[in-house]
Amino acid sequence: MKWYYCLVHNRVEEEKGCANSERLGPYESQEQASHAFEIARKRNEEWDAGENEWGEGKPGVADDLD
Repeated sequence: MKWYYCLVHNRVEEEKGCANSERLGPYESQEQASHAFEIARKRNEEWDAGENEWGEGKPGVADDLD
């Protein structure tokens, strides 16, 4: 069974819940889903660090699109 964190109701839900566009997941356990914001924050920090290492902090094409 997969678990999700619903952004509308601010609670953990089973697969049969709100639309996927309104929730985070899937997660392997109810416990993991209950920490959805912490997991997302950590993944974002890791992603940002990886981008800085890859681009060595230099502006790129994507930066010119703003």
